[in-house]
Amino acid sequence: MITIALLPGVAGAVVSASGPALARLGAARGRVGMLVAGRRLAVGARPVARLVAAVVVAVGLAAQGQIAISLFTDMSDRVEAVEEHLGTSVVQVSTTLSTTTADVASFESDLGPGVHALAVTRDPRSGRTDLVADCPVWRDLGVKCPAGNPVELRTRHAGLAQAAELERSVGVRLHARTGDVTKTVRTSEEAALVVLAQDGRQLSLSRVHRAANAHVAMATDVQVFAMVGTFGGSGEGIAAGRWLELLSVAGVLVIVVVAGIGAVAQFVRTGRELGPVSVLSGNGRVYYAVSVWSLLVPTAFAVCAAVAVTWYVTTPLMADSADRLSALSAVGAAGLACAAVMAWWGARTASAAGLVWRPRND
Repeated sequence: MITIALLPGVAGAVVSASGPALARLGAARGRVGMLVAGRRLAVGARPVARLVAAVVVAVGLAAQGQIAISLFTDMSDRVEAVEEHLGTSVVQVSTTLSTTTADVASFESDLGPGVHALAVTRDPRSGRTDLVADCPVWRDLGVKCPAGNPVELRTRHAGLAQAAELERSVGVRLHARTGDVTKTVRTSEEAALVVLAQDGRQLSLSRVHRAANAHVAMATDVQVFAMVGTFGGSGEGIAAGRWLELLSVAGVLVIVVVAGIGAVAQFVRTGRELGPVSVLSGNGRVYYAVSVWSLLVPTAFAVCAAVAVTWYVTTPLMADSADRLSALSAVGAAGLACAAVMAWWGARTASAAGLVWRPRND
């Protein structure tokens, strides 16, 4: 943030200092547009410097916001890919109500043959997550019955293996533990069950919900396993990312327009001063040349500087390079497009002001 905060001042100083050099280069090459633009920047660069500073801040902050949220949308994308394979073969049932009278056996029988419910417990101190079931259930799911301490879950059951892999991808390892499911649910502070079929078939969420309400608690929450807790809401994460991208681009456009009005106003005054040059030479393109060198080029420099510095300061983040490049490209292109329109508008307005000039006997 310190780098981004100091960058506008540095960029403005560079633009102001480039005026004399641009004027000398224009004079050496016989380019009237470069010469006039350089002279204007040398004596009155404040409006352009403010425009450059605004562009740097807008591009830097908008790009960093998009890159930051991409850390979460990347995880959401991975979850969405897992959900496509996992489907409803593994679902989680949770509730915040009392489960002291929960009857897991009746819950399982209501779901049909071959469907098992495993209790979920989480240790807040170690962060470990255990799945609790008795030995016959573990054998049906292809897991060696844990004797004593919990062991890391290894299974041949396709859905449960994918669920464990999903948890492992975000740093959580599932452990298998032998125990009484009903007792665990009744004594747990945050009761939760993982429901799956022995053959890995897709389950009906509505059927699971009705059975859970009838036998576990009066009101339960039934979700696809990959959508539970911090791993869920991939749709919400993607939507938030798209909204942030839209608002970032819109913010860049608004800031560039507001800051550019001052620079364009000064440029219109320059049009009157360029009247003798354009009328006597018969070359109206000088306005566009001056506009390019005094408005478009400084703004393009500011955008490139902001993109380069933002790329550098966000390198330590774990965001994907493609996401960073996409975010920077979006806000940078928005800034350049708006600057190009402002430069064209300034040139057209200055040209109209210069056309009313008439020679006088001064």
